[in-house]
Amino acid sequence: MKNKIKELRLNKGVTQKELAKLVNKSIQSVLNWESGLTEISIKDAIILADYFDVSLDELFYHQNKESIQSKKNIIEEYLKFSIDKYLEEYIDTYKIKK
Repeated sequence: MKNKIKELRLNKGVTQKELAKLVNKSIQSVLNWESGLTEISIKDAIILADYFDVSLDELFYHQNKESIQSKKNIIEEYLKFSIDKYLEEYIDTYKIKK
C-alpha cells in the first residue's frame, strides 16, 4: 500500500534508524514500508501517524474532505460549463431562438 512515510520522515529530518527505534523495528522494516514492499501493522501506523502529526488517511495518501470537496467543485464547474457550451451549440445548430 502506498504511503507517505518517507516523505514525512524526510520533512521531519529523521533518519530511518531513528524512525525504526521509535517503533521498535529494524531499519530494513522502515525501508520496506517506505518502498511499499511490506505492510505496516495498524499499531505501527498509529504510532507513526501520531509521531508525524497526521491522520491515518494522510499517512496512506487518502484524501481529506477538503480535497474531495475541492475536486467536486471543479467537476461541477466543468459540467456546468460543458452543458452551457453544448446548449449554445445546439441552439446555434438548430437555429432556436433564445
